[in-house]
Amino acid sequence: MELTEQELLDEWGREFLAESRRRTDLIRFDKFTKGTWWDKKPDADDHTNIMPIGQSVLLVSPQLVQNPGY
Repeated sequence: MELTEQELLDEWGREFLAESRRRTDLIRFDKFTKGTWWDKKPDADDHTNIMPIGQSVLLVSPQLVQNPGY
């Protein structure tokens, strides 16, 4: 049996269920903003592939600029 990327992603979803890495894996496999999974539909853009910078960090360091879309 050949292991496909989708089968690997599905297995990682089960294996690492409580380890908070699903979002990273979905981004890695280009499914986070483009794919349909559970009840989530594809996003209009891909700005959520990067995380927002926390407000407390932005206040401490004025040189930082918030990531686009947040």
